[in-house]
Amino acid sequence: MTLRFSAIPDSLRWRVQILHGLLLAVLLLALGVTAFLVMLDRYMRDVDNEIYRAAFLIDGRLRGGSSLNDQNIAEGIIPSRGALYYVIWESAGGAGERTASANAPREIPRPEQQYEGFGTREGYREAFINSAPGRYVLVGRSLEADKAYWLRLALAFAAIGLLLWSAVMLAGRVLIDRALRPLRDITEAAEQIANGDLSRRIQTRDAQTELGRLVAVLNTTFTRLEAAFTRQTRFTADAAHELRTPVAIVLAHAQNGLAAADLAVEERAAFEACQRAARRMRRLIEGLLQLARFDHGDEAAPQQCHLDQIAEEALVQLRPLAAERNVTLIGSLMPAQVSGNPDQLTQVIFNLLDNAIHCHGGSPGRVFLSTREEGEEAICEVRDDGPGIAGEHLDRLFERFYQVDKARSHTLGRCGLGLAISQAIVQAHRGVLSVESAPGQGSTFVMRLPRPASKASR
Repeated sequence: MTLRFSAIPDSLRWRVQILHGLLLAVLLLALGVTAFLVMLDRYMRDVDNEIYRAAFLIDGRLRGGSSLNDQNIAEGIIPSRGALYYVIWESAGGAGERTASANAPREIPRPEQQYEGFGTREGYREAFINSAPGRYVLVGRSLEADKAYWLRLALAFAAIGLLLWSAVMLAGRVLIDRALRPLRDITEAAEQIANGDLSRRIQTRDAQTELGRLVAVLNTTFTRLEAAFTRQTRFTADAAHELRTPVAIVLAHAQNGLAAADLAVEERAAFEACQRAARRMRRLIEGLLQLARFDHGDEAAPQQCHLDQIAEEALVQLRPLAAERNVTLIGSLMPAQVSGNPDQLTQVIFNLLDNAIHCHGGSPGRVFLSTREEGEEAICEVRDDGPGIAGEHLDRLFERFYQVDKARSHTLGRCGLGLAISQAIVQAHRGVLSVESAPGQGSTFVMRLPRPASKASR
């Protein structure tokens, strides 16, 4: 059986802190209540001893011959000013059967028990002695002043408990933070590695602890991951470089063959097919080389550029292509300044617009391109009213070589690297490229880039 605390935050530190605080609060509450009850019991014992001693002394005087009419029967036993009072019953009727101190409550019931006893009545604590047949000696005191003392005592216990709870929680927070520091280092290292910094390692001082051994295993794993990724990147770059020359030769021979004047129809079709395949291979090689450069961390020096101007240039250059495919390009370009590589950002916008144009499949449609600034971000949005993308494809849309419609992509000479390259460029600019789409509702690609610090702070 697994217990889940839905109200507790997801942070492990806060979960431990809250559970620790609850257990400590329960423990302090139990200790405080127990200590308060022990002190209250001891206090009431002292009260009982005080009133019983007074009753016993008064009964002793009665046994020594004093009468009820003796005005000094309680002298020296019960102070003239104080919380104690007494009542004496001598017999069941007749004159002078009852005498009491001036501060005694008016209506005190006569005890019906034999011998002695204690009782609490309407804020009074009383003790009585049945010293002789028909004679009862009762001494009591008001508990009103004691209630105020108990309240102050309870508040003092609560204040002390709260101070102890706060001090222990503060010390516990420090200890928990120190204990969880390796986990934070692991999380930060994993995030940096996920963002492409494969050289990141976790530092630890306690190599012999459980966390220290875990850090050692993770560092070894990260080292192997970096080596494997480096080998993969080097292989991709080397293979792409090696393929450039034979592809260029094939393309040159195909072009030379097409230049011949006496080609038969079948021969021309064959040369054209070779040319299309060679061009597609060349685009594929160029894309692989570009991705290899991003994987290796090769980045051009950033410069101030205007995203709206780049988008305007893309609209101008792609309008003829859009017109050929019955697609209307609509721009809503607001100023948006970023720091980056204008050529790479132009490539991203070209890729997004090109995909939006071709997704209509030759059917009439519209593509909307907009730029704007929101807070500390510059945003470029490409939205189309095409057929949309099914949900099972969205998570893999930015993977290399992934194509939603492979048959149509091959027909158009597309290789499935455009969105992967676009995402790599956006991530290199510390931005985010996202997509929202549904069948029959079109697609919306949003590129969010950080604005220059001096501009975003204005």
